Amino acid sequence: MGNRASVSFKNGDNKSVAVFHHWGGEEFHAQAEAFAKSFRVKYPAGGGDPFSRREPNVVLVQFIQSLEKDDYSIYLGKDQNDGDNSDAGHLTVNLI
Repeated sequence: MGNRASVSFKNGDNKSVAVFHHWGGEEFHAQAEAFAKSFRVKYPAGGGDPFSRREPNVVLVQFIQSLEKDDYSIYLGKDQNDGDNSDAGHLTVNLI
């Protein structure tokens, strides 16, 4: 059992690796979308740093850091097919 889901971030042709959550489900997708929305506000595009360039792998690491620290059902995969997201599927969050 579980509520398996995965998320990745995208900016143009650049896409992050995927993060999988065994128990996350649709809530995990909503967390990722909310995180991206607040990230875009906090770090406006156009600067010279990785945050304002919205580099997908950098944003993914920041997202992971924002998650519950005692949640051990999270793991990485090279893409959305490299783990189990069979319940809620995969969400790619556009950072633009």
